[in-house]
Amino acid sequence: MATGDSGPTSWKHIGLHSHSVGTFACTEGGIQWKSALYGREDAAGGSVSTRNIPKNSIEKAEWTIFGKSGHLRIQVTVKEGKTSQHEMRFDGFPIAAYETLKNIFQELYDIELSKHSISAAGTQYGISKISGKKLVFQHCILEDADEEGEVSILF
Repeated sequence: MATGDSGPTSWKHIGLHSHSVGTFACTEGGIQWKSALYGREDAAGGSVSTRNIPKNSIEKAEWTIFGKSGHLRIQVTVKEGKTSQHEMRFDGFPIAAYETLKNIFQELYDIELSKHSISAAGTQYGISKISGKKLVFQHCILEDADEEGEVSILF
């Protein structure tokens, strides 16, 4: 990470979903991502090597840790003709970058960087079924005295 008092704060080797890795920079005007393969085709097969997110189009930001790196999701609203919303996903941040990003998003963009927890365990200890138009989860609670368990329905 390179930090300058008057310049942008940036991180190298940050991936943009469906593209190559590049440099992620936060400035007063917004966020810029520039591919490390500038001038060449990136992984998505496109020739666009930069992405700019203007400050006023950032709606929400979420931070997730997965494996050994931090992932940043930014909700963007674009107002060109008609309004459209989409999400840009960046990965490869050092886990320690959270505090710096949190402060930058608060100070420069007036956006709270929230933590978003995920689980990759892939386990489910209950029964799920479809009942009409609803997905019903029946969770099995096992007690020491009751090895058969008890079923409680959660909606």
